[in-house]
Amino acid sequence: MEDVGAGVVLVNSVAVVLIAIVCLIVIARRRGSHSKLPPGWSGWPLLGETLSFLKPSPATSMGNFMELRMSRFGKIFSSNLLGAQAIVSADPELNRFVLQNEMKLFESYWPQHIWKLFGDRNNLGIQTGVDAHKRFRSIVVGAFVTTSRLQTSFLGDADEAAGRLISSWKDGSVVSVVDAAKKFLFDVMVKNALGMETGDAETEKLRSEFKKFCCGITTIPINFPGSPYSISLKAKENIRRIIFSVLGEHMRAGENAERGRSDFIEWLVKNSSLSQEQICELIQGIVFASEDTTSRAIPLAIYFLSICPKAIQQLREEHLHVVGSETEDGPSKLTWDGYKQMVFTQCVINETLRLGNITKLLIKKATTNVEFKGYEIPRGCRVFTYISAGHMDPSLFEDPPVFNPWRWLSNAGIVKTDKNFMAFGGGPRHCPGAELARLQMAAFLRHLVLNYDWWLAEDDEPVAAPLAQFPKGLPISIRSLTSSKH
Repeated sequence: MEDVGAGVVLVNSVAVVLIAIVCLIVIARRRGSHSKLPPGWSGWPLLGETLSFLKPSPATSMGNFMELRMSRFGKIFSSNLLGAQAIVSADPELNRFVLQNEMKLFESYWPQHIWKLFGDRNNLGIQTGVDAHKRFRSIVVGAFVTTSRLQTSFLGDADEAAGRLISSWKDGSVVSVVDAAKKFLFDVMVKNALGMETGDAETEKLRSEFKKFCCGITTIPINFPGSPYSISLKAKENIRRIIFSVLGEHMRAGENAERGRSDFIEWLVKNSSLSQEQICELIQGIVFASEDTTSRAIPLAIYFLSICPKAIQQLREEHLHVVGSETEDGPSKLTWDGYKQMVFTQCVINETLRLGNITKLLIKKATTNVEFKGYEIPRGCRVFTYISAGHMDPSLFEDPPVFNPWRWLSNAGIVKTDKNFMAFGGGPRHCPGAELARLQMAAFLRHLVLNYDWWLAEDDEPVAAPLAQFPKGLPISIRSLTSSKH
């Protein structure tokens, strides 16, 4: 029996050695076929370095995965991520080059499970075709986030929704900022996209389904009953049914509809040539894009402000000066002119997005062989552009780990611009909703700083997993400014 056991051990040892040799040969051949690839390591067979790459890390840092490899290989290196060869870039110059040349030399890459969740016909964020992307971007920019809609519908709805929500908080209570931000943004978006009102049964049903849907975006895409991904897929279908129902009402009403204002779905029915399925997917993507991303930015801003009382005071003074304090009828309404005067508020937003890094990276795929700084990016290779690298580079931003909104304030009293600030992406796919996100953040912060002091109820630091999030929902204790004066 001992001889048999020893034989088994020997066979297993030989097998391990042979597998290792084969892997080394495969890696060597891959490296040899692209001798100009950046230095790097492919990691384990099949898995590559995916597990290390996906490991959660502080949102306000590059994370261990990047820091270790940058110290060894430099700002541009090769790896094997998500089952394929990849080039990872922490070089702001290469990142700008990739983003500026999207739809020429590069295209967006999304894992297959993301395509299944959103649909591949028309979603603005995941479109890869040049013509299709331009078509749907023009619809969003030309009809949904127009300057006139920002100045009227979005501004008024955001100010009203934020005021209604924050005024409902009880003095001395503990509030989950993550939950509050999601509720606020969802209410604003569904009203403008679908004409649905807060508190309606159908609105609350849609809210519930979107919450389930969002849970499947960053989970392991294993589709079995009860898994987060399976729940997300089912929620997608329920979301579609609700949007189809609203769409049907608009189509039946047609020109005879008597409405106080036109929402986006009505415009699409009357003016676009999109199919019902395309309209449904587009609206789903738009609501998700705002509700999921900006709802991460608002808690980050409140987290950073909670450890910077000086910034809270200056923010409060600016809002009191620009829009005034409460009147007998409640807070003064936010006007577009007032919003545009909120210079320090925009500095706070910029610094929140720079340091918080809601989305640390964007994944692109080379559509042709590309050379950059002597390196070759082979056709079909995925490029992981770490836009957060520029945000955290001490040669570009002084003391990058420090929350310092004043770094964005120029001597002329206006907000500075910086080519290395890429929180909203860049190039042809620069986020079309950037100004909307800023407006919504400003409206929420306005009502918070004019009504409450706050502090962290529990330790809860932002983690990138892979998007920035607060594991505990960022609970804060609030105290009314009115009661604190007595």
